[in-house]
Formats: sequence, structure tokens, C-alpha cells
Amino acid sequence: GLKPQFENMSTGLCAIQLALETGYDEIDVIGFSGLKDRNYKNVYDGTKNYTFDPAAPDKVRVPENYVPLDASHWESVYIKLVKQYPKIKVNLI
Repeated sequence: GLKPQFENMSTGLCAIQLALETGYDEIDVIGFSGLKDRNYKNVYDGTKNYTFDPAAPDKVRVPENYVPLDASHWESVYIKLVKQYPKIKVNLI
């Protein structure tokens, strides 16, 4: 029943939205290195379901170069989400 508040929301941003909506005073966000330092490497890189990159000319995902399609929007969406809940402390760990 979650309705994303903004366009271009990844599943991770939807998870943050859900956590914010539950009313906790503080949320530790672990494993969101794409938001923290634009590191898009994934523990699943190299496995069967992580070989496709729609943005690459040959469609092959190269973990060292991979950037998700909507990643350029993630930071601004994250900032908008957090600003809507100023009393909740969010820690990007």
C-alpha cells in the first residue's frame, strides 16, 4: 500500500519513506552507499541477475562503472523526504 511521494524513487528510497512514515525518532540507514558516497557497487554484482545494464551500449553491466538509471535523482529525493520529517534523525551509515 505504499505510494511513493516523488518520481524516480528507488526501492531503497521507498524503504526510507516507509521508515519515516512509521514514526521512529531515529533511523539508521545501512547499505545505502549510493546515497552516501555515490558508490553503486552491489553485493550481487557478477551474479546471474546482475549482468544487465540498460544504459551501457552493449547492455553489459560492469560493476566498476555501473550507475543506476535514476541515480542522479536519488540525492534530491532523499533530501526532500528527510525534510518532510524534521523531527526524525536519519543516519546514513
